[in-house]
Amino acid sequence: MREFEINLFTKALSCAQEERFIEAIEGFRELIDTCPESDLADDACYNIGLSYILMNQPIKALKFFQKVLDEYPDGTISVLGAEDEYGLTASKTRYAMMNCLCSLNKVPNAKEIYAELKKDQDSYIIKFEKKITFASLGHNLLFRIENESVIK
Repeated sequence: MREFEINLFTKALSCAQEERFIEAIEGFRELIDTCPESDLADDACYNIGLSYILMNQPIKALKFFQKVLDEYPDGTISVLGAEDEYGLTASKTRYAMMNCLCSLNKVPNAKEIYAELKKDQDSYIIKFEKKITFASLGHNLLFRIENESVIK
């Protein structure tokens, strides 16, 4: 990884953390456009989607999440953007897609994504010193959604 790529990524990430999402998206896009083969390109694409989620634009987010799956299926989560996340970027992307789809009341589509997500039991987050797979997060999301609809 070149210093140029790292600088683009960390600058865009800093913008996102400061909730300057338009600037963050521009920075992540610049990285993807100038360094499409970079190890950070999948993470940049994911972070564009995440920025759109945080701007309450789940349909735009889904477009970039799909791009991660299509163009970077074997990408791995970078330690630059996610200190407590490990494994495939595609798995964390699928979990984010499930959240978007559920917010759009497209639970059957989220279940389809979960069918792929649960195949990966090696990608996870560390929370409270415990490994939690993205697959288990997806399972818990669907469980909560289904129980909310029973309660209503």
